[in-house]
Amino acid sequence: MNQRPPVPKTGALPLRYIPQDRQKAILKQIVKIKELTTASDLFSDCHFIPCAKMAYMAKFKVKFVNEKEGIDSTIEVDQKDYVLDAAEEAGLDLPASCRGGGCSICTVKVLEGELDQSEQAYLTDQQLADGYALICVGYAKGDCTLETHHNESV
Repeated sequence: MNQRPPVPKTGALPLRYIPQDRQKAILKQIVKIKELTTASDLFSDCHFIPCAKMAYMAKFKVKFVNEKEGIDSTIEVDQKDYVLDAAEEAGLDLPASCRGGGCSICTVKVLEGELDQSEQAYLTDQQLADGYALICVGYAKGDCTLETHHNESV
């Protein structure tokens, strides 16, 4: 007698409980997710559909400009990465010091788009409203354009 094991309470569902036609529909949706390289990545862990892997991690285009410094570069930044870290990984040489949001060395002016500044502790509300941001603790919230080297502006 083939008895099914109990459904786990982990937020994931064993594939054997999903009808075959639904499995195919689910796979079609999953392969669209950028974080996965192949659909087989989903089933590497005991043939469960891991809910965490199904979460979409967005990537944004961040353009850095500064005519005086000769900077005009666009990079791709994951929504979970600090903008400064992504810029350095892409080979950009930008000013930085504390890397904790407590100084002004990495200050940029946001020309287009928006950065999450919830972790910074240096800029005033007025400076934030004027478009200044710290990229050492800033997350892109969408495509944006940043003018670099504004540490003396704040």
